[in-house]
Formats: sequence, structure tokens, C-alpha cells
Amino acid sequence: CSSDLANMVAKAAPDGYTFLYAATNSQVYRLVLSSNTPYDPVRDFTSISMLSDAVLVLAVPANSPIRNMRDYVEQARAGKMFYGTSGVGTSHHLSAELLQLVANVKMTHVPFKDPNLVATEMIADRLTSGFGIFGTMYQHHTAGKLRILAINNSKRYARTPDIPTMTEGVPAYEPPPGWNG
Repeated sequence: CSSDLANMVAKAAPDGYTFLYAATNSQVYRLVLSSNTPYDPVRDFTSISMLSDAVLVLAVPANSPIRNMRDYVEQARAGKMFYGTSGVGTSHHLSAELLQLVANVKMTHVPFKDPNLVATEMIADRLTSGFGIFGTMYQHHTAGKLRILAINNSKRYARTPDIPTMTEGVPAYEPPPGWNG
């Protein structure tokens, strides 16, 4: 959810009917990255339940010569890596920043307001890589339009055990938490 929506719900009368379906972005990361967050996720909300883990992936266009995380890091070291995310300060963006830090590489961030555009731009071969939600990227992976290089989790995803984790390719990488609830 957006921080604007979270703020609106935080200021709503506690009537038992107003709910916020939120993610790590608005409830955790924003507090660290912004000094003017207008709400306090601990004080202003009552948590009910974590509903799901946010399974993120790193993907490249299907025609890319990059086949695995080792290839990806080598390309990034050569200074030729642009990566798309769903925006500045999101779990996708922070995952890429962490990867740059632990792999000692520099990549260029291309933030999008619409997370679907990350996949669209890779499919059109206008973006070299992208971090995105599993569900969005996997449909294009199975259609042969994108190649998922890694799952951004500490263990392989049960639904796709053939896709390695980021940590398998970059051992120093430890994925940041991601959830929805």
C-alpha cells in the first residue's frame, strides 16, 4: 500500500470496519528511509495477521546472455547493469542496493511507479534486469519472455525448486524481510 493510504487509515476513526492491507514497504522501510512519515505503524495500527511472504525475484530478458547470478555480477562489475524496481525505497530497491553492497558492484536504478512496467520494459528489451514480485515475473518466465535468475529468499521457493536463491549465487547476500498483512 502507499504511505498516503496508510496515513489515511491511521487517521480514520477506529470503527472496526476500516482495514489496511499493507506490506513491509509502508510499515517498516518507510520509517527508516523517511524522516517525515506521518504515522507510526506500531502506535497507529493494530496488527491482525501476516497473510503472506512477499516472494521477490531477479529477472532478465529471455534473450539476455546472463544465465545465473555469477553472470549477473560479472555484467554489473563491467558497469553495464540497469535494474528496474517498483520504486525508490521499496523492498525491490533495497534488495538491489544490498546486492550492490555485498557483491561490490555498481548498477543503475530505474524506478517505476507501476511494478508491471518492470517486466514490460524487460520484455521489450529496454531494461537489462528487474526485481519484482514472483507472480508477475513467473508468468513471463514460463511464457519464455523473461528468465528468473534467483528468488530473493533464504531458501528455495517450494513451487519452483529449480530456481536458485540469491544467496546461492552471492553467498554474502542475506535477503531483507518481505511480507504482506
